[in-house]
Amino acid sequence: MDLEAAEKLLNADMPARAVKTRKGRGGPGAAELSYVDGFYVFDRMNEILGPLGWTYTVRRLEVCTSGTDDKNRATVTYLAEVELWVGDATGRISDVGFGHGQDRDAGQAHEKAGKEAVTDAVKRCCRKLGRSMGLALYDKDQEFVSDGPEPEPENAQQAAGDAAAGPVEGAKKPATRAPKKSAAMAAQAKLLAAIAAATDAEQLALLRTGAQAAQAQLEEYELFGSVVRAWKAKAAEVAPEILAERGA
Repeated sequence: MDLEAAEKLLNADMPARAVKTRKGRGGPGAAELSYVDGFYVFDRMNEILGPLGWTYTVRRLEVCTSGTDDKNRATVTYLAEVELWVGDATGRISDVGFGHGQDRDAGQAHEKAGKEAVTDAVKRCCRKLGRSMGLALYDKDQEFVSDGPEPEPENAQQAAGDAAAGPVEGAKKPATRAPKKSAAMAAQAKLLAAIAAATDAEQLALLRTGAQAAQAQLEEYELFGSVVRAWKAKAAEVAPEILAERGA
């Protein structure tokens, strides 16, 4: 997709159906806060840029607070600093996020808090790309949150050419949006092809991060396992040191 078309989609209105609400801190009278979940942000980025068109690196992940509550549950808060790369990685965006975990199992509390902090930081990076990525919620009037359908992630030039040419006699009307399973299968195919073509550890490291970005979408249709197996097999072939280094 060309840059102009991608920017248009990123800065489109945010669909109202993607917005969720929760009570803020401060007791029963606290105001409701609007937010979007991690799946929406990751899925939208994959739709517009493709799973290999963006990635992120966790620069810092640390415990801010740790203790137990009055029910003897472990309670922790993590801070994550993430750097987001788009396209050829010449443009980078960084931000921080926080995550909270509470569980009788301290390990579970730390895992939840760490993952939540990273997801929060990625979401905060992505909001800087446009209104549809969460920026619209920073406007208290939510002027750019719309009930209508968001623009489809398609090639703008091709769409314009098809419209100018007019309908082809006997042709079926194209679907407005590919099924999500088809999108996940296409992402899987791209990752597998890129893994097969990788020749060094640096390429494999980037592909691993790209696979992690697409993980939720692929796992929904049980497609992630084949990507992991292909990555490990390729790493063992061309860069076995990366397996030992990352504990893969």
